[in-house]
Amino acid sequence: MQGNLPDSDDYMYLDQVLDWLKGQSWFDNIQQRLDPPHGVLIVFSRLTELPIAALIWLLKPFLGAIKAAIAAAAIIPPLLFALLLITLRWSAEIYMDKSWTRVTAFIVLFAAALLYQFSPGHVDHHGLTALLVLAGFGCATRMITDTDNSLWPLAAGLVFSFALTVGLEILPPLVLMAGWIGMWAMTYGKKAARCALLYGLSLFICSALFLIITTRPTEWSLLDPLRYSAVYIVLTGGISLSLGGIFLAAQTPWARLRYIAGFALALITAGLFFKAFPALITGPYGAMNTDLARVMFASITEAQPLIKSSSFVVTVLYLIWPLMGLAAAIWFFRRARNAQNRWLWSLPVLLIAAHILLGTFYQIRFMVLVQLFCVIPVTAALHRGMIWIGKNCKGRAIGLMELGLLLLAAPFPMMIVPAIVNNAPLDTGILMFPVATAAYECDMRSLAYELNHRSPADGALIMNEMESGPELLFRTSYSILGAPFHTDVQGNLDAAQFFSSAPTDDRKAEAILRRRHAAYVTLCRKMVPLYRGPDNLAGRLNTGKIPAWLKPVHYIGEQDYLLFEVKPAADF
Repeated sequence: MQGNLPDSDDYMYLDQVLDWLKGQSWFDNIQQRLDPPHGVLIVFSRLTELPIAALIWLLKPFLGAIKAAIAAAAIIPPLLFALLLITLRWSAEIYMDKSWTRVTAFIVLFAAALLYQFSPGHVDHHGLTALLVLAGFGCATRMITDTDNSLWPLAAGLVFSFALTVGLEILPPLVLMAGWIGMWAMTYGKKAARCALLYGLSLFICSALFLIITTRPTEWSLLDPLRYSAVYIVLTGGISLSLGGIFLAAQTPWARLRYIAGFALALITAGLFFKAFPALITGPYGAMNTDLARVMFASITEAQPLIKSSSFVVTVLYLIWPLMGLAAAIWFFRRARNAQNRWLWSLPVLLIAAHILLGTFYQIRFMVLVQLFCVIPVTAALHRGMIWIGKNCKGRAIGLMELGLLLLAAPFPMMIVPAIVNNAPLDTGILMFPVATAAYECDMRSLAYELNHRSPADGALIMNEMESGPELLFRTSYSILGAPFHTDVQGNLDAAQFFSSAPTDDRKAEAILRRRHAAYVTLCRKMVPLYRGPDNLAGRLNTGKIPAWLKPVHYIGEQDYLLFEVKPAADF
C-alpha cells in the first residue's frame, strides 16, 4: 500500500474516525473542514466506524494517529474478507454437498470487482455491505428450510436493517428479498406467513433502533432521503405492514386472500411511499442537488451504467461471468427435485438477474453484488461438472477435463479472456487480492509535506479538485472545498466552476477564490475527465498558463500535484 489508500471514501472514513477520537460527538457527523464555515454532513454510520476507531485507539500510542489509521485501514478489510469466506461457505451449505462448500473460496478469488472491496486499505463500508447482504441471504434461505425456527427470520431482519444503516445501496436487494419472502408466504400459508411476519417486524424494529442509536433525538423524525433517516423507517414499516397482512390472511381458509392482501398492501404502501418521496423512484440519490448530480455522476465511473462503457467488448466482458452464474442458477431452478429447492434456487436467479439489469442500465457498481450472488451457483455447477466427468471420462481425460472445467468456472472468463482481449499482460495490472493494489493517479505525500511546512496551516482553505479532498483532510490540517460526496453541494459546485472557467472568465474564477478566502490551489497533473480540457482553467494551469493572481509554488516531488498560492488582491 505504501501508505496510500484505494479510494477517497477510505480517507474520509479515517478523517471522521480521527475527528471522533479527538472529541467530536457520536451524533456529530459534520466534517467541519469541508466547505467551511458550516461544514458538510458525511452520511457514514458511526456503527461502521466502531472497529476502525477501536483499532486506531489501540495502535495510536505506538504508531501515532496517522500511521495507526493507515494500519487499521490495512488490517480491517482482510479480516472482513475472512468473514466473507466463512459466510460464503455457510450460505452454500443449503445448495450443495457440504464437502464442496469450501470451493467457494476458489471461485471468489477471481471475482475481481468483489475482491476489490476487501483489498488492504479499502476500509470504507462497501465490503461490510457485501458481507451483510450475504449473511442476510444465508439467514433467509435457512428460513425456507427450517420454518419452525424463529431465529432465521429474526436474524435476517436484523442483518438487513444493519446493512441499510451502513449503506443505502443495499435497497435493491432488501426490496427484492422482501418481495421473495412475501411470494413464498403467499404460496405456502401459515408457517411461511409466520416467518414472513417475524422477518418484517425484525426489519422494522431493528431499523428504528439503529436510527435511535445513530441519530440525535431531535433528528429522529427528519425525512431526508439522502441519509439514513425516518424515510427508511417508513419503507421498512411498509414492508412489515405488507407481510403482516399476508400473515393475517393466512389465518383464514381462503388461499386467494393471501395473494389479494399481499399484492394490494404492497401496491398501496409502495404507491404512498413514492408519492411522499417521488425523488426516490430513481434511487437514493434522486433527491440530491441536480446541478451537483450533473457534475458528480459525469465523473464517477461506478455511477455510470455498463452500457455507457468505453466499448461493446468491455460490456460483453463484464457480463460473461454474471450470465454464466445466472444460467447456472436457472439450470438448478429448472432441475430442482421439489418445491423447496425451486424456491431456494429462485432467490439467486432473482438477485442475479435484477442486479445485472441495474448494473447494465443504471449504475455499474451493482456488478459487485452480481459477482457475490454468482459464487454459489457457479460453485454448484462446478461440483455437478466434476461429478459428470468422474462418471463419463476415463484415464488422462479425467485430469484434462477437470483442469479445463476449473479454468472455465472463473479464471478463464474473469481473468484470461479480458487480458487477451485487452492485449494486457497477465503478470501486471490484474487486480488480484491480496497482492495487488489500485493504481494511484497522483501521490499526495510530497504535496502534504510541503503544505504542512508552510504557514498558516490550521484553518487555511485550499481550492482543490473533488477526488483529492478527503486525502488532503487526512494528510494536512487545511480546510478544503471539493470532495466526492453528494452532501457537499456548494463546495463542489464552486470548485467545478473554478476549474472549468474559460479564459474569458478569469475574473469570475478569481472572485470565487476571494469569496471563499482560499489560500492555495492544488491540482493533480493527471486530471480526471471532469476537469480535463485545453482551454479551461485546469487545463491552462497544467500547461503553465497561470493567471496573475496565482503564484506557482515549487517543491520537492511536485511531479504529481501542482500547487499555487493565491496572491493578495493588492499585489498585482
